[in-house]
Amino acid sequence: MKYHSIAISGLPGAGKSGLAKKLSIDLKWKTSSIGEIWRERHKEQNISVPFEDYWKNTGISDNKKINDEFLKLVNRGKIIADTRYAHIYSDKTLKVFVTAPVVIRALRAFKSSKYIGKDCESIEQILETREKDEVMMGRKLYGDTYDYRSPEHYDLIIDSGLMSVEKEYNAILNKMQLSIAAT
Repeated sequence: MKYHSIAISGLPGAGKSGLAKKLSIDLKWKTSSIGEIWRERHKEQNISVPFEDYWKNTGISDNKKINDEFLKLVNRGKIIADTRYAHIYSDKTLKVFVTAPVVIRALRAFKSSKYIGKDCESIEQILETREKDEVMMGRKLYGDTYDYRSPEHYDLIIDSGLMSVEKEYNAILNKMQLSIAAT
């Protein structure tokens, strides 16, 4: 089977965006992020609450609509999708899950200045809350037992706490090459 797109999901702060950017440059495929779509909406609405609080209170119909539109985009092919709920994409989409221990994710976020004025322990709590909120939204969208972190939803699982972006990139390319060789 030949993959025509890549859906990268994973834990908050695990490194999905950096990996997607590297793949996009080298494969010359467009990158699109469902999180960026939500962040743009948050910015356009000029809401004073933090993004995380805004997103967890968005409606199910809005979430379904955005995820359905994103699905159509990904199914056209030649795209790297930074998404949370990768299970919805076709078998022609390589589904990758990126994980890392929360301490590593918090340290990365701290170094990136994403959470200015927060210490690593506070950032860990923010990331853990985001993860729980994302699981809850997934259950509202896809059923009470759905958990986007479950390995059965993915073709490849990467622990970015153990691998460099270069090794992650090579693991994805290897998986794509193996699929091409099998066809």
